[in-house]
Formats: sequence, structure tokens, C-alpha cells
Amino acid sequence: MLGDHYLHCDYTRRHFLKIAGKSALGIGLLAPSLPDAVFAAITKKIHAYIGTYTWRDRSKGIYALTLDPVTGALTNGGPVATTPNPTYLAVHPTKNVLLAVNESVPGQEQARISAFAIDAKTRALNMLNSRPTHGSGACYVSIDRTGQWAFVANYNSGSTAVFPIGADGQLGEASSAVQHAKKSTPHQKVAHAHMIATSPDNRFVLSIDLGLDKVLVYAFDAEKGTLTPHASPFIQTTPDAGPRHLAFHPDGQHLFVINERNSTLSTYAYDQGVLKALQTVPTLPSGYTGQNDCAAVRVSSDGRFVYGSNRGHNSITAFAFDKNKGALELVGHTATGGDTPRDFNIDPTGAFLLVANTKSSHIRSFRIDQKTGQPMSTGHEVTMPIPTNITFTQG
Repeated sequence: MLGDHYLHCDYTRRHFLKIAGKSALGIGLLAPSLPDAVFAAITKKIHAYIGTYTWRDRSKGIYALTLDPVTGALTNGGPVATTPNPTYLAVHPTKNVLLAVNESVPGQEQARISAFAIDAKTRALNMLNSRPTHGSGACYVSIDRTGQWAFVANYNSGSTAVFPIGADGQLGEASSAVQHAKKSTPHQKVAHAHMIATSPDNRFVLSIDLGLDKVLVYAFDAEKGTLTPHASPFIQTTPDAGPRHLAFHPDGQHLFVINERNSTLSTYAYDQGVLKALQTVPTLPSGYTGQNDCAAVRVSSDGRFVYGSNRGHNSITAFAFDKNKGALELVGHTATGGDTPRDFNIDPTGAFLLVANTKSSHIRSFRIDQKTGQPMSTGHEVTMPIPTNITFTQG
């Protein structure tokens, strides 16, 4: 990944960039005179799509975003698809296809999942088709490792569903639909599925339920697209923790779960669908007593750092991770410069972290210190109507 950058205002090819460690291209330190191919690759713009809420017509739907990989400057590419409440997105790993959940659609009881063809030149999105999600309040979509199946978590109904992805990118009828148990704690009362994703080996599917305080585990049949409760079907979190999102470590042996309600981050050992609790740490600084709900969790591509977002404290918390000990150590907190960071993501080079401040309707960029893992503001931001998700394209 790209390392520490020291960019001068009088940027030229001769004084381009200083990099600590390896770059995504396997380069240690750039020579004074860069080959044209290397220079072009490093300075290539990075593209992302932004999911939004379309409340009160403030947003049109899905927007395009461009990141400058040198300065961290952001460019709003405007709306590229008009669709209701596309709050979470997933880009197909091999096809020019993007999937979006339509969290709620006026006049329709069920939420929907929509497939779009990506124009490789313009980044515009063209609707392929749409399917009901067999539930309400769809809030998450992911794609399996083969690219043949899409998964949806329905928050309001506490259910999940699986859909085949055709050769043309269109979605087929659901191959599996699972209703989570309704009974929960006296405080939360009902199931609320908040995320669903496959394990690194694609043999299992993990579904987080915020209402049940559980990480549910299913055996996944990648031929039929069906889910079967695993022999060890779930792990229970702390009561009223409210698990929301998960992220796997690159080693495939550790899993991180961010807990919305009690503002903590939990580490689990993972082995063939079985989870074992290792550690839970607070995401908030000591002494903070204000309201807070955690949202997203991300892991650096090298696995050295783990990040979580705080809505209320309005910060990104950075941790260093020791995989030999299975332990997180606090690095620090970085203010997001806005209100309610519902989502954030690390760009494909690992150099920048982008934050979607939902209530203040803008996205800000932060450069990641490659030695400490601490995000540092670049001073760049762009207005974006009610952003809820940042998903980078594959190329």
C-alpha cells in the first residue's frame, strides 16, 4: 500500500512523492525520474459510488465520486442513477455491475435489491432489473467470492435473502430467504438483521442481528445458493451490545464486530464457521459521556490496523492489531469534521480513508499514517446529499 506522502505545492514529476514502505505496485521509494507507466498508474484517479437516502428529494439516488490519489482531493461526479434510498452498494468483483438495496420504497411493503450495468467509460449506471428482498428495511448487500450470489439483510423484518446473479448481471428470483427468530431481550424485543457476508473461503455466511445480539452462522451451498444453520449456529454478544457490522482480518482467522449500542469493538477467533470471543474494547475515549452509536468497521489490507466509526462523538477510532495475541490496542480518535459518520472506507491503495458524514451531507478524506495507522485530515471534502455508503470500484 502507499506509504507516508510528503507532497509539495510545486509538485513536479522530479519531486513527486516520498513513500515509506511498499506501494501497491511493489515500489519502495520512487526514483527521481519515474517511468511513464509507473507515474500514470500511481496518479490514476480512484473512483467510488456513494449510496444515499433520498428523503424529501434532497438526493437523486446513487452518486459518483473521484479521489485524487496524491492530494486526497474529492470530486462529486453527480447522480449516476435515480433510484429510491440506495443506502448500501456492492460492486461486482469481475463484471461491470453494481448492486444496491432500496431500503424503503414508497407504496411498497417490501424493500428491493436492484442491479445496474456500469458504463466503463462514463461510470454511469443503467438499470438491469430489480427484485423484492423478501423483507422490509433492506440495509446491506454483499456478493459472494464467486460473484454468482448476492446477499441482503433486511433490518426492519429481521430477515435475510440470497439471489443468483446471472451472466448478464441480472438478479434472479431469491434462492433462499431466512427469517431470524423474533424473540429477543426486553429492551430490543425484535430481530434486526444488519449485515450479511460470506467467510473468506466462501463456505459459510455470517449474518449479524442487532436486535438478537447475535452473529448467526450458516453453511452456504454455492451451487444452490441456500443457507443452512451451522452446527455452531451463532455466538451471543454482550446483552444489548447491538452488533452491527463485521470485517474479517486478511488472515481469515480473526473477525471484528462493531457494536452499535454499547460503543465497543469485539475481536473473535474464527475457524470453519466457529467463533470464539477474544476481546472487547471501547471505541470512545475515556470520560466521554455523550450519546453515541457505532456504525462501520474496516480493516487495513495488511491487517495491521482496525477502524470503527462513532456517530455522536463523530470520530473514527483507530486500533493496532496484534494477530499473534489476537489483541487490539488503541491508536487514537480522529474527528470526522461532520455529523454522523454512518460509513467510511479505505481506498484500494490503502493511503486514504473517506468518511460519509450523513447528517451534515458531506464526505471528507483523511490520509492514513502508514506507521501509526492514524487518519489525518487532508482538508478536502465534498458536499453530498445524505451519504450512507462509500463503495470503491475495482478499476
